Amino acid sequence: MKGQIFTLDMLLALAAVTAVLGYTTMQFENVYSQSHNLEYQKMQTLADDIAQLAVKNLLAKANSPNDLDSTKLAAAQTTLDAIMPSVYSYEIAFVSNSIHSGACAGKSNIAISNRVITGGTLTAKVCS
Repeated sequence: MKGQIFTLDMLLALAAVTAVLGYTTMQFENVYSQSHNLEYQKMQTLADDIAQLAVKNLLAKANSPNDLDSTKLAAAQTTLDAIMPSVYSYEIAFVSNSIHSGACAGKSNIAISNRVITGGTLTAKVCS
């Protein structure tokens, strides 16, 4: 069979190479996807933790649950700055006051945690 361009041996070898390349590409995509999911889960955990810390700070300084003063939120900023990894920025807003270590506006990777407490909703954002 002279003149054949695609022999059976070559087609079988090409199919095996294609299968190996496809499987390798799929594994790389899975690793890439998992790294993004782990990064988001880490940010979500940080957002939940700083929201709880802010709520604890607000409630600890109040005489009663109905006596929340949102200006006391600033007292939590030094603690938050100490525990927050430097690669992330955060924003916490309650009623009309907010504290932040950097703006999350315009960032594409943001985790948000909300806490409903007397007087409004506390929103914590962590972004990278």
